[in-house]
Amino acid sequence: MWIMTTRGFISAVVKPDEPSLLMVRARDPEHLSALFPAGDIIEQPRSDYRWRVMVEPVELAATLAAEAGRIDYSNFKSETRGNYHIALMGCWSALLPLQRHAERLADPRAAYEPKALTREVGQPWDYLGDWHCNECEGWNPHNTDTCLSGCEQGENA
Repeated sequence: MWIMTTRGFISAVVKPDEPSLLMVRARDPEHLSALFPAGDIIEQPRSDYRWRVMVEPVELAATLAAEAGRIDYSNFKSETRGNYHIALMGCWSALLPLQRHAERLADPRAAYEPKALTREVGQPWDYLGDWHCNECEGWNPHNTDTCLSGCEQGENA
């Protein structure tokens, strides 16, 4: 199970040799520290998810319930920052075609914004129709004057 919260991204799976435990894995150890502060973080440098903690299912459930109780925002993406925000925007963009497909199935006659599927010649693009910074290749999901990577140029396509 993939889980994305404002405090981190984790993947939870059953540990094959200990089916009563869940292996909660992360690509950033700070995400595990934030969500499981008492957890013993194990590092496995050659694994897909380098850092992990072992928890009982009830502990994961309690953590997720606590995270749900912390929701006080109306926009999840605006609550994240830095590299994690950039990664989440990539996930958001990658999952957008699922909605587009469902929309086509629901109403095949619906008009879709061509901006979501096209770009100007020579310009970077993605499914959002948003642009990347020309200077540092940083992500600028809101097409503002400054990219989210903090590039001082702040020039966007």
